[in-house]
Amino acid sequence: MLIWPSGGGVANAQETPDTGLSVPPGQLAEKIPYGPDQSESYAAYLAESAAPNQLLPVLFVFDPAARGALAVETFGEIAEVHGMLLVGSNEARNGPYERNFDIVNRLFSEIFNKYPIDGERVFLTGFSGGSRLAASVAILTGQIAGVIGCGAAFDSTAGYIPPPGADFLYAGVVGYQDMNFLEMGYAEEWLDRLAITNKRVTFEGGHRWPDPGELLRAMDWMMLAGHTQKGFPLEKPRIDAGLKRALEAAQAYKRAGRLVDAIREYRDIQELYANLYALDSIPGAIDEIRDSDTYRELVNRMEGLAGEEEAWTTRFRGLAEAILQRGSDREYGKWEAAWGRFRKKYDADTAPLIADMQKRVEGFVFAFCIERANALRTDGNYDESLKLSRLLTIAFPDRPYAWIRAAEDHARLENEQEVFHALGKAVSLGFSDRAALEARAAFAPYIGRDAWHSLFGGVADVPD
Repeated sequence: MLIWPSGGGVANAQETPDTGLSVPPGQLAEKIPYGPDQSESYAAYLAESAAPNQLLPVLFVFDPAARGALAVETFGEIAEVHGMLLVGSNEARNGPYERNFDIVNRLFSEIFNKYPIDGERVFLTGFSGGSRLAASVAILTGQIAGVIGCGAAFDSTAGYIPPPGADFLYAGVVGYQDMNFLEMGYAEEWLDRLAITNKRVTFEGGHRWPDPGELLRAMDWMMLAGHTQKGFPLEKPRIDAGLKRALEAAQAYKRAGRLVDAIREYRDIQELYANLYALDSIPGAIDEIRDSDTYRELVNRMEGLAGEEEAWTTRFRGLAEAILQRGSDREYGKWEAAWGRFRKKYDADTAPLIADMQKRVEGFVFAFCIERANALRTDGNYDESLKLSRLLTIAFPDRPYAWIRAAEDHARLENEQEVFHALGKAVSLGFSDRAALEARAAFAPYIGRDAWHSLFGGVADVPD
């Protein structure tokens, strides 16, 4: 259960406590211990631009692998532009929400009692599972000013979806090749229906933390929306710079042929900045794009591809579930045939929209198999996990990690011959980081054998 701190260091806008800060401005602190036994830690960064002796806006950052310092570094530029304190959890990671909520409770208590935080400007962000966690915390506490969701939107569990009247700002940031791209679009539509102020930022890329430029535009928008709706303090130079970045983004979308995104950006500019600046050219820029044949064709093509993408992901999910239920050679044959049809249909088409969609489907299949297998592994069902690892090697035979996953399942099942066959495939594809594999518990019984020594010695990384 989430408990919002009562009192403590969560100050209101009229208070100005002394700033006895333990984080030197402009320096990243990678691991600050906290908690009753000092067993947990967080990363932190206080902007050099933070106003002295004044309450601080704070951004809590959640990485799916608990890489607090990496996540905080990603937002360093944003912190400087907006004078913020960044806090990145080294404990919260993809996993059960109840565990993560306990971590968030302790982290909130630590930060709100230790730093002079402006309780009206508390923001959350995260990537992938960390994004879902951030949104869930905002919904359950009802005390968060805004969320920047990166690479994923909301958890589908009842109670973690924004209800009508939810009072927080939401900016979704997602790559065109991210498997959750459509999800972020549907989230935007849902928030619009609920009259929850929101924005979507899109970029060229896949499922990863966005670059600082995209994140800065999301925070520019959030700060100005909060300034307009809630009275957040925001100096004119910061507003001017935010408008400049937004206009440059709209023009870049247009040049790249991302016309739907160009219109969205122009409309966001018109909505937020029209009362502050003369923006007479914006309506004409929108009309020019909207009235073009290119735009109409693009919209029709995007709608068609969205339907195809949903059909393919539904198909592959269904085939995987059938294999988990029956696991027959016939079911594997259906998977391989469907994958072959998918690749044959799209591999030869180099159009950006097609390439984006294909990458999203591939990303979905890869993530689905791993996440489903991880849940099975947690329960000790390595036979079932191996079925999904086998699907990965069918779909992605040129990815070393697919073979390493299979080797790990075989190791848990004590299939020695298959372990070294799968590891041999990974090595033949270029994988060579012996130390990374030796750190994995599943391979402990095989370390030191002649077959093991004959395989490794390199620098590649094993993904988490």
